[in-house]
Amino acid sequence: MRKVFPTEAKVGIFVIITVAALVYLSVRITRAGFSLDKTKTLYVNFANASGILQRTPVEFAGIRVGFVKKIELVERKARLELELDPRVPVYQDTRVAMSARGILGEKIIVISGGGNLPEVPDGGLIDAAGGGGTFEDAMNNFNEIADAVKDLIRGGEGKPSLKDVVVNMSDITEDLRTLIRGNRKNMEDIVNNVNRFTTMLNDGDLKDIISNLKYSSETLKTFVHDANPQLKDVVKDFKGVMTKIDNTVDSLNRVMARVERGEGTLGKLLSDDTTVNKVNDTLDGINDFVGRAKRLEVAVGFSGEFLSSAHEVQSTASFRLQPNYDKYFLIEFTKGPFETLSATRKDIENTTGGTTTTTSRRTKEDKFTFTAIMARRFYDLTLKAGLMRSTAGIGLEYHLFRNHFSLGVDAFDFGRDENPHIRAFAALHLFKILHITGGVDDAFHEYKRRNFFGGLGIMLTDNDLKALLGVAPLIRN
Repeated sequence: MRKVFPTEAKVGIFVIITVAALVYLSVRITRAGFSLDKTKTLYVNFANASGILQRTPVEFAGIRVGFVKKIELVERKARLELELDPRVPVYQDTRVAMSARGILGEKIIVISGGGNLPEVPDGGLIDAAGGGGTFEDAMNNFNEIADAVKDLIRGGEGKPSLKDVVVNMSDITEDLRTLIRGNRKNMEDIVNNVNRFTTMLNDGDLKDIISNLKYSSETLKTFVHDANPQLKDVVKDFKGVMTKIDNTVDSLNRVMARVERGEGTLGKLLSDDTTVNKVNDTLDGINDFVGRAKRLEVAVGFSGEFLSSAHEVQSTASFRLQPNYDKYFLIEFTKGPFETLSATRKDIENTTGGTTTTTSRRTKEDKFTFTAIMARRFYDLTLKAGLMRSTAGIGLEYHLFRNHFSLGVDAFDFGRDENPHIRAFAALHLFKILHITGGVDDAFHEYKRRNFFGGLGIMLTDNDLKALLGVAPLIRN
């Protein structure tokens, strides 16, 4: 007899499937939207994250593509963990900024631009753009400047205008021209008298000063008497002056009308939106340049390593420039016993009983060597090339445990007789400034003159140095 599947069992299975589906969907539904696809993580450093909360939306091209999963304070900056749709491209030059939406000013994160630099991997870190003012603030400031310029040009209601300044300058220059033209000789006499008067003041002769004052007063009387006919001519020419002023005012009115219609360079500057956009683009370019300069990290370091075979210590001073998180330039000066550089062979022939033997001797000495390399990181692997200890070399380093541990190998001095100089090492990085290293130096030397080594070093960034300089006065006090 065939067994019939009980109805209660069917209902139970259906309820279990339904509950599991509801739990899964409730977990996958977030403020970023409903998605069954995987997400990717992006870390962003903000100088000021005021108004940003967990679950704050993230938009790309006006579309919600993720949300803020976590906010924490790292190295005096707000670090936001964004959970994004994996289809959203994020590059090293992508602009990530905070913006306000709507009348209430709801804060959102906006992702835009990029594509000229490599893509940031899942879990990568970039710095947010800007952080001070917003687009609305910039436009309000620009509008205030434009209104001030318009008020200066138009005037009215007791406000000074450019037209009033031009009219006043025309009146003054015309009056001065008329006065000097008709009384040139008298003016020359006055100037000469003033020069003589100042000379006498310097000499300190009081009697001469009084005498010259009397002479000057007489000269002024003569000037006033002679100027009366000239003043009548000035009054007659006043109508001509007013006609010229009227013509000047008409010309200025025509210029103002062209400006109000948006014609000419000044008119376009005040009324054309295209000019405003160009100004904004220029400001954005300046902000991008300043932002890249701020992202340049400078670090200095010092390390020492004990060489077991040589029973000596080699020391290294380092200087690192890092424009991006995946690229840096390293310059080092190393002092230590390097046979690859100072070893020499001296052949000594000894003849005994007709038999000639040849012996070789090697010497060691401390020398300074120079390293200048460029390194580029690809995910967890860093490739290096350049000068290593004053010779051409290459190297690679693999990073583990979130950059707390690394394994690497450097190869250089390919032209020597005893095989290339191979240096294999492991490094443990603590507190971002302390490095403990160990490994084998010159691992494949032809005469097995390898050196096992271990050492300790520090590497301080510009932010670390600023912090130390800030604490130093407190310690001294």
